[in-house]
Amino acid sequence: MKLPRGLRNVKHVVIDTHVLIYLFEDHPRYGPISEFVLDEAASGSFTGVITPITVAEILIKPLESDRPDIADAYRNILGTLPNVETVDCTFDVGVMAGALRARYRVPLPDAFQAAIAMQSTRPILITNDRRIRKICEVRAILLNEFV
Repeated sequence: MKLPRGLRNVKHVVIDTHVLIYLFEDHPRYGPISEFVLDEAASGSFTGVITPITVAEILIKPLESDRPDIADAYRNILGTLPNVETVDCTFDVGVMAGALRARYRVPLPDAFQAAIAMQSTRPILITNDRRIRKICEVRAILLNEFV
């Protein structure tokens, strides 16, 4: 695997929910790519960014399944990933997400992920969600681009 050209010389990269779900569920195709993404963050190639949207989405399935132990494990892992930071949603991010949702007709969680990525000088989002590619203001790198 290798870093896509768009990830060279960047400081911050938003890591979308799909990447972490594939890692946690050991997805046969995307699990190893997701692990590579987080290894690259840990090695300092870029700083990974996890949003409150990702945290919420990661916790839904284990909590719906009445598995608070798994939700706690996920929460602990998210808080200790090397060179991966969490960010807060601000009022301005909410305004930007609303504008993106209106303009591109993407789901609101996707609009928030993109709005948070746009806080960086080179807004990049690693995802496997092709819908985010509609948002011109953000470079969406799909997991297949790592192979």
